Amino acid sequence: MSVEVALVPLMMGIITAVRASRAANQRARDQAWDAQRQGVDAAATSAAQGRRSAAEELAAQAWAVRGQDIRPTAVPGHQAAPPAVVQHVPTRIRNRPLLVTALADVGARVTQDADCVTATWQDVRADFRADRSGVWNASFTGRVGQGRADEIADALDRAYGLRVQDAVLRRLRQHAGSAGLAIESETVEDDGAVALVLQAVNL
Repeated sequence: MSVEVALVPLMMGIITAVRASRAANQRARDQAWDAQRQGVDAAATSAAQGRRSAAEELAAQAWAVRGQDIRPTAVPGHQAAPPAVVQHVPTRIRNRPLLVTALADVGARVTQDADCVTATWQDVRADFRADRSGVWNASFTGRVGQGRADEIADALDRAYGLRVQDAVLRRLRQHAGSAGLAIESETVEDDGAVALVLQAVNL
């Protein structure tokens, strides 16, 4: 009986120690869990703050851009094309079919519409339109200054003159006999001009 009485305090001590150990372990686990949760919360808070900072930065940049001139700027090494310059050149040309033929004679590629004859070379374009008096004047565009435009117009004038001459000669040859004339001589000059000598004949 005395042994049983002596064991009771010992057992109670052991039980108390076990309970105390369990309580200490539980407190340690709770503290570790709290620390871990606080670390996660801190990381989430930091990430959120980082996201807010980035968003605020973008918003600030967007507000800074508003109201500014954000049109595209010139790319280095590339220059904007200058406005087209038109060179106007008067001519003495009145006959449209002969104009088209003369343009082909000076190497132009010719296209036409109702009121315009367009001649194009490698880097030059000329639009011919008739004025109120029926003269076909030229407007040059492309890589052409006034001097070159005048040179092209002069070459065209010579070609047109030769075409007019050919047309006149054809008519003279066709109608000379009926007009009482005969071609006595015909001479071609170095510039292509033709000189005719006509002689009256008895009909």
